[in-house]
Amino acid sequence: MSLYCRYCDKKKNNDDHVCSNHVGSSASMETVGAYRIIDRSKQCKRLKYTKYYGDGDSNGFNAVKDIYGPDSVEKLECIGHVQKRVGSRLRNLKKKQKGLGGKGKLTDKLIDKLQNYYFITIRSNIGNLQNMQSAVIAAFYHCCSGKNKQMHKQCPKEGDSWCKYQRAVHEGKVFVDKSPGLPNDIINSIKTTYMSLCDSNLLSKCLHGKTQNNNETFNNVIWTILPKETC
Repeated sequence: MSLYCRYCDKKKNNDDHVCSNHVGSSASMETVGAYRIIDRSKQCKRLKYTKYYGDGDSNGFNAVKDIYGPDSVEKLECIGHVQKRVGSRLRNLKKKQKGLGGKGKLTDKLIDKLQNYYFITIRSNIGNLQNMQSAVIAAFYHCCSGKNKQMHKQCPKEGDSWCKYQRAVHEGKVFVDKSPGLPNDIINSIKTTYMSLCDSNLLSKCLHGKTQNNNETFNNVIWTILPKETC
């Protein structure tokens, strides 16, 4: 879909040309496109879409969720976008709350670490909601712990655990942690924001383990071959 049609621009007086380009704002393009695709599937392909993979924007989903009947299409989350929510919410919290950022506190490096661990634990527990939720929570305490306070009780205890502390315990070794860890007041300040993304309702929509990256990459290839300004 595009807002620009070269044919329309050159031959404005040609009544034979029926343009299928988008009319309206760029913001509404995704919503209209989603509706077009799903609406024509039943009559053209004799199939119905039952699941909708989307980002945090609900406009596209709201346009199609009742297309075959009330709540006939289920919304699933792109785990890449859910991962980004961890970073964006923690950064917004750091801007709003004075004294939360700084050395030994909620740094950008720590936010990136929390975001990456969140993504890894989701990908490692596809199809298992209970394990996924436990792993996401364990990842939070793992990232907040340090030599002054070890918080690895919820981390996997096997020899192949992603937690270095638990691996060392399993092998009978002493784990040396150089990081001081986060102070309790900082942990308590960010805990509520992080735990809101550990909700079972949200994680149940991530059990598929899929992202929109493939679609976005495919779109990029199309626009490279066929730019929007080309008829």
